[in-house]
Amino acid sequence: MQKVKFTKSPITADIDFLTDKLNQETPEFGEAYSFAFFIRDKASQIIAGCNGSVIFGCIYTDMLSIRK
Repeated sequence: MQKVKFTKSPITADIDFLTDKLNQETPEFGEAYSFAFFIRDKASQIIAGCNGSVIFGCIYTDMLSIRK
């Protein structure tokens, strides 16, 4: 029996593996990929941003942050 292991901060290569497998198995639904957007001030500090995934043409936002 295989053990399930929780990973709090997975490495990018492992997430890319899952995305690649999804894209190989369901090409008729379009490509899955991660995204991020950032708004920076004049000092290049992030003042707002979000990240997530596009899967089957739908946007899934994981995190959204806006500085007060």
